Amino acid sequence: MSSSSTPSAAAGRPSSRVLHAFLRNPLAISGVGLFGLTLLVALFAPALAPDAYDNQNVMGRLKPPLSTGPGGRVYLLGTDPLGRDMLSRIIYGARASVSVAPDRRNSSMRRSM
Repeated sequence: MSSSSTPSAAAGRPSSRVLHAFLRNPLAISGVGLFGLTLLVALFAPALAPDAYDNQNVMGRLKPPLSTGPGGRVYLLGTDPLGRDMLSRIIYGARASVSVAPDRRNSSMRRSM
């Protein structure tokens, strides 16, 4: 059998070689997974966040992580100096980051031209 009879998938088109190399790289796979998770959290922020990002509770200021607030509510990541839930603010922050990222990329591409 000659060596040129059947090319392997890795030796085929350039796109298949790139995909094969990408799928063999655990850091690349974990990066795509983390990016996908960030997109899902940003998309479903109103349903995932335990509180609105701007709700203030002055009586619940500076609570440490895993502390119980008024009404028996548990603050997983604590509260900030204004009594806002940190987990909610991080979840809504993911939404802001995802919405700003494409615009930022486009503006940097326009500067380089």
